[in-house]
Amino acid sequence: MIELSADLNNEQRYKTSFKYDSYGKILHQNRNKISSPYLEAELRSYLPLTFDSHGWQRGIIPQISYKLENNLFYSGDKYIQYDQLRFILQGYVMRPVAKAAVYPRYGAGIIARSSLSPSGFNFYSPLASIKAYFYLPGLFSTHGIKVTAEYQRQFTEGRTYYIKNLINMPPGYDNDITADHLSNIGVSYALPLYLNDIDLGFFAYLQRVQLIPFADYGRYKKRRVENSGNITGNLYSFGSDFLVDGHFFRIGAPMSIGFRYARLKYDPLYKNSKNHFALLFNISLTK
Repeated sequence: MIELSADLNNEQRYKTSFKYDSYGKILHQNRNKISSPYLEAELRSYLPLTFDSHGWQRGIIPQISYKLENNLFYSGDKYIQYDQLRFILQGYVMRPVAKAAVYPRYGAGIIARSSLSPSGFNFYSPLASIKAYFYLPGLFSTHGIKVTAEYQRQFTEGRTYYIKNLINMPPGYDNDITADHLSNIGVSYALPLYLNDIDLGFFAYLQRVQLIPFADYGRYKKRRVENSGNITGNLYSFGSDFLVDGHFFRIGAPMSIGFRYARLKYDPLYKNSKNHFALLFNISLTK
């Protein structure tokens, strides 16, 4: 499988550099906006190998991707663009998802990932991460539990910049936090509620509601710029997703529309709000 994706001007474009003292120690970072559009493009290839048998789905998925964006970073004698080469290996075993459920009744998987910057290898820190996830049955046959655990390490020794993260932080926090060590543990519980195919005419044909409460705990550790110890922090987030599944405005593909609310712990590194709201939308183009 080969996929190509691109985003144009979905955020500000920047030019980043550092000011050093006479001993070569970083004093502060300069980050200036550039008026031209931001561009991000990614080429991804993966090979899904499946070994299903006796009612169990098993698979191994090797993957490689290359991502390029036109933000500029000063490398000592010139500005270079940011790129990222990723290697991913995923293995899983699980029961098929029942039509009335959201999660498989039983299952487990592990994902090993690494990343580096080919054009700025001497300036961007390589990273490695590991993620494990498990599916367990809930109180009723259609309910399900998902448990995830992730850890990521940035190898920053002798590097100037952090490479972009591969780990997911608790819902509501920015995944682009810069830290040498990141970890996250989360649990969610899926409760699908069927609506007996409510017909609202042209507007919608509603099939079910998904209520998915969750709770996540994350932790970070990073070196201080002046090398006087580490900055550490604990993060937590709990809340719920609320989604309505069905067909809207007579569009043939099934859709899920809803929102997420999460209550967050305030953290001085994030300077985040304690309440997080997000709109959720998904459309399935495959049967």
